[in-house]
Amino acid sequence: MAPKLFFALVGSVASGKHVTVGCPGVSFHQVANWVVVRGLERLGYTVDVHDQESHHDMYPRFVAGEIDVVTGTDLPYNHAPWLWNHTDQFFVMGTVNEATDINLGVPSYAGIEKVSDLVSAKDDFTNEVLSLDERTCPACRKQGQDFADSLGWTMRQVNPTDFLSEVQERMGKNEKFAVSWYVPSYIQVMASGLVNLGGDVEPWSRHNSGKVVARYDSANDKLTGDASNFLASAFVGNDAIQKMDVRVSVEGLTPKAAADEWIEANQYTFDSFFGTLHDPDALQLV
Repeated sequence: MAPKLFFALVGSVASGKHVTVGCPGVSFHQVANWVVVRGLERLGYTVDVHDQESHHDMYPRFVAGEIDVVTGTDLPYNHAPWLWNHTDQFFVMGTVNEATDINLGVPSYAGIEKVSDLVSAKDDFTNEVLSLDERTCPACRKQGQDFADSLGWTMRQVNPTDFLSEVQERMGKNEKFAVSWYVPSYIQVMASGLVNLGGDVEPWSRHNSGKVVARYDSANDKLTGDASNFLASAFVGNDAIQKMDVRVSVEGLTPKAAADEWIEANQYTFDSFFGTLHDPDALQLV
């Protein structure tokens, strides 16, 4: 009954055009979240932004009703532990980015494409998984350790700076090695020469996408039809998110500033989220 109630009432009782939007406190989530926030502001909303907390702390606040909308909810796997028992309170409204996965990566010159290929060719590789540290990516460390154990390898975790430095050094020696990391991330941009293996072995076959989720009561009370349509259509994509993440994590912009920069450079795309289209022939090609 709850979904029917939402569609019956949405747009009729938006109270004060104020909404609280959250995302996990990770830079790639934050930049995409600010694109969504700017869209709601364009529709006349005052937005409270909660983007400094880990998902461990944020989702209980969402379930408690303190946050109305969450962007970048990694489903159906990564963030399900905090949400699967509360699906009567919220619904999936849209998709911000197409993949939020933990991956195994190898140098492109290693010549393999799938995780099963790595398992078969393990004797050709250094018997270690290099992982991002637990503070940066807890799931990278866990899955990297589990995979290393399954092969009789060791696992070593390092911070992003050391990860990037070591990857470049080892590729310079033409070494065959494996890493555990994640998408989307500025690290995927900076570590050129590594490729992600196809996930044909558990748990690497569990793929997620970054969803927008909204509470039923918040949607009924706060979201207009225009706002719900925007939240359903706002898709930023991993390529854009990773480029914004470079601007934040490497070049020092705030997530808000990186999002504003992206919107300015991609105005036609941003406008399309609202159903506003422009004459493509009017574009100045350079």
